[in-house]
Amino acid sequence: MGLDTSHGCWHGSYSSFGNFRRELARVGLGIDLDEMAGFAGKVVGGGRHMSEPGKPWDPYLNDPLVILLHHSDCDGEISWEDAAPLAKRLLELAPKMGDWQEDTVQFANGLLAASELEENVDFH
Repeated sequence: MGLDTSHGCWHGSYSSFGNFRRELARVGLGIDLDEMAGFAGKVVGGGRHMSEPGKPWDPYLNDPLVILLHHSDCDGEISWEDAAPLAKRLLELAPKMGDWQEDTVQFANGLLAASELEENVDFH
């Protein structure tokens, strides 16, 4: 069991996807994803208890990377209109992503395919 997306963007565990996004946040925005709204909280048992409001996303909303960082990790979609700008941003960051470089390029390529087909990228 794990996260699958359409267009071949991602196929893997939720924990790997979380680690991938943490690295994107650090490299791309210079932030700790676990301190942001929707992610902040205490780890309780096997999951995170959202007891803290977290830092706002407002200062970063002009960066297409937020579309992926603030997205649900288990459902929803990225619109095809947002896919190309997000892909461009991911490709800019790929050389800085270390062990995640290949995953970053794969996600970007899937986004570009979706954009060309005018199809949304589905998370399931």
